[in-house]
Order: sequence, then C-alpha cells, then structure tokens
Amino acid sequence: SVCALSDNVTDLANDTRFCPRDRNILKTFYHATNGGSWAKNLYWLDEYNHPCKTEKTWSGITCSDGTNRVDQIDLIGNGLFGTLPSELFQLKDLTKLKVGDNRLFGTLSANIGDATRLKMLLLAGNDFSGKVPGSIANLTHLTHLHLHDNKFSAEEDIPQLYSVRDVDMITDCGEPYFYGNLTCPQCTTCCNSEGRCTEEFAKSEDALSMLWQTCIFMVCLIVFYLILGGTAYLLRKTIHLPTQRHRPVDYCGKGSVYMLFLTNSYCSWVLAMGTVALQFFIMISFLQASEINSESSDWEYFLRCPSGNDPDNQVHCENERSVSKRGWLIFSLLLLAHLGRDIICGPMLFYTAGLRKSARCLFSGIAIGAVTGFAVWGSVQYNVAIAKTNTELIINAVIMIFVNDLDEKIFELAHWAFPVWLEQVTASAYKFSKSITGKELSKDDFPSDFEDQSINATERASKGAPTHDDLAVQIMNLIEAQSRIEKNISQINRQLAKQENARDRASNLLEMST
Repeated sequence: SVCALSDNVTDLANDTRFCPRDRNILKTFYHATNGGSWAKNLYWLDEYNHPCKTEKTWSGITCSDGTNRVDQIDLIGNGLFGTLPSELFQLKDLTKLKVGDNRLFGTLSANIGDATRLKMLLLAGNDFSGKVPGSIANLTHLTHLHLHDNKFSAEEDIPQLYSVRDVDMITDCGEPYFYGNLTCPQCTTCCNSEGRCTEEFAKSEDALSMLWQTCIFMVCLIVFYLILGGTAYLLRKTIHLPTQRHRPVDYCGKGSVYMLFLTNSYCSWVLAMGTVALQFFIMISFLQASEINSESSDWEYFLRCPSGNDPDNQVHCENERSVSKRGWLIFSLLLLAHLGRDIICGPMLFYTAGLRKSARCLFSGIAIGAVTGFAVWGSVQYNVAIAKTNTELIINAVIMIFVNDLDEKIFELAHWAFPVWLEQVTASAYKFSKSITGKELSKDDFPSDFEDQSINATERASKGAPTHDDLAVQIMNLIEAQSRIEKNISQINRQLAKQENARDRASNLLEMST
C-alpha cells in the first residue's frame, strides 16, 4: 500500500488523508525500537489494518472510542530495543505510555511535555540516561510516573511536577545510587541501585530530622520528671504526701554506678558521669544509623518494585517486611521486663528529690530517667529502620538492653579494680540514704553478688574470715561511730566553753566585791 512505501518513492505516505498521522508516528516508533524483534508485534504496520478502526488492532495499542486516536501504548517487557523518538509525544490523545522492562536507552526528548494528556508514564527498567527534561512539568494530569531502574544523571534534580492530582512517583532517589545523588522532593517511593525501594525516604523530606525528634522527646521526658519533683517540693508542707517505701539507693540499684551519684566523692561522680556519657555515645550511634538521610544510615529498603509494575494490572511494589503486631508485642514486653524497674525508679528519685530537697537524688533521677528513656526511644527507632522480621526485632532489642546495663558491668569492673575504695563510697551512699529516709541498715542492704579476688565468700566464711557483707557493715558502723564521736567531742567542747565562761564571770564578780 501507499503507507508502506518509502518516503523516497512517494510523498503520499506523509499525507494524512491516505496515512493517518497516528499510524505514521507508530511506524516511526516501531522502527526506532527494532519492532521486528519484539515479542509481540501482531498486525503492526499491516498494510490493510488501521491501528484503531479494524477488529485486528495492533498489539499493545488501545484507541479512544470517540476519535479513533491512539489512547494507550502498553508494551511492558516486550523486548523493545532502541530509543524513544520525539515524534511519539505528538500523539495528542495519548494518556498511557507503558514501555517499562525493556532495553530502551538514550535521553528523553524535551518533546515529552507535548503529550499533555498523559496520565501514566511507565519507563522503569530501561537504560535511559541524561537528565529528566524539565518539560515533564507540563504533564499536569499525571497520576503515575515510574522512572526507577534507569541511569538518569544526578547533576540536576527531578523537575517539580504541577499535577492536579497526587502522583505515584518512583525514581532512583535512594542510597546507594551508582550515578550520583538523585534528588526528588516529590517522589513517593525511592529506589536504589540494588533494586530495593522505600517510601520512608520521601516522607523524611517533610518530617523533622531524627535529631529534632529525639531532642523533643528527651525534653518532654525531663520536663515531666521535673514537674513531678517540683510538685512534690511545693506540696511537701501543704499536704501530707506519701513517703516512698524504698530508699534512694534502692531506686539507683544495688550494684549500679548510678548509686555513686548519692555520694559526695568527686571520683565517684566522675565514674558515674563517664558511664552515662558512654551509654549515650553508644546509643547515639544506633540513632544515627536510624536516620534515613544520614551518611552512616543502616536503613533497610523493604520494598521490591519490579520494572514491569503496572497499576492497571495490579502489579505493585511488594513489601518484604514481615514484622507483625505479635513481634512488636514481644519487643514491648521484653523492654518492659528489663527496663521497667528503671522506668519506675527514675520518676521516684525525682519525687524523692522534691520531697527531701535532695540534689543528689535529682541528679541520679536525671541519669536513670534520661538513659532509660533514650534506650527505649533508640530501640524503637532502630527497629523501625532495619528490623525485617520478628526475630530481628527481638535481637535488636536485646542489644539496646545490653547497652542500658553497662552501669552494672562498670560497677562490677570497679569492684575488681578498686574494691576498698568502692566499699567506702558504697557505704557513703547507704549512709546518705539513711539520712534521707531514716531507715536502719543491715547486711541485706549491701551488694553481695561479687566474689573476693583471692577466695570466694564461702571459703572465707569457713575459715573464719569476714565476708564482703561483714566488711561493709563494719565500715558503716565505723563511719557511724566516728560521727557519734565527733558529735560528743563537739558537745564536750561546748560544755567546756560554758564552764570557762562561768569561771570568768565568777572571777569578775569576786573582783568587784573586793
């Protein structure tokens, strides 16, 4: 037919009266993408079949009913090889162009913005390169734009779209991306060069950074504790507030460096503050790894978006994450079982600080409350970022629990390195607790879960040697005895001063009488 002849033979092939314009454009598209090697090319370029007007429509072509113009091109995974001709975007009625999962390459034509009726543009899974043309912003009716799994240049950002509808927009804006750092503020899903995708990367553009979220959480937590302690301080004389059943040293934990905040030893405070700083340093590392935009991010991409995904055929991104509500329940119970005591003891120390006007209780409450709250916050955020299964959820929780227990491990280390000094400052902490609550001390008050460096407590008891508990009680008794002696000496000095004053007055009266 005339339409099949070469342009060199006759110019009638370009006459739309004989050869409709859509047919000519499809013919150009067919040759530019090696149509003879397509998997399905039934009736394409058939001399006696119009793309729209016959029952034998060309494979992958759908036409509008009213105008018989090409409305859709669906050739996903059809073996296309070549470039997209700029003439293709002259199909004025084209609403869907689906050519994903092929071997198309080259750059996108700036004429792409001429197809203003496009609603669906699926180009994923090809080898397109260069920048995404700015004219794509003219496609104001887009609902789906899939550009991922290509080689677009990261030198320029993805153009801002002005679609009248929300756009399902997927690009290679994730990490790592082998061709630079592709920026796409509007993207709903970001993929990386490993073929994995996430929706959280796009959400993070409008959300507060992890640093600000953490600061807000910690400030709210500390403010709550301060309100609790301040309320107890203001009402302690107005109404009868209930006194706690435990002492500050019980809230800090026997065998924890937090109890060293109850002493007046500078070395004790340095050790306690160093432990708190170490815990925060470790947990901040996990928190930074939970930030999707961080350079040290461990964020897992849980979505798989196949190159041939087609919203019309219900082929969507698949979420490979299998964390369930049961996993989060186990995670919560695990944290509650291990951190529940510290969650309660932190506020109780603030309450005690307000009730007894104790700065030591205040600082120890801040340490316990801040570390515990930060551990819970960090554990939740880290699991949101990387936990793919319920098992990983629990494993990550155990890691954070171990970090939270460093205060006990460091206390044990200090016991082995400086046993005598630690017993002295421990006795001082118990003495302070007694002064706060007025409760007497006993052997059960002192930590007894450490063995002596030479022989254990059982062997020492069998040999008649004092145990760790006996030594601690003896040290406490000596401290109390010293305190009583100092008070007695002070009283004796006051009595001697009074007697001296009385002798002076008597001497003065005698002189006056003589």
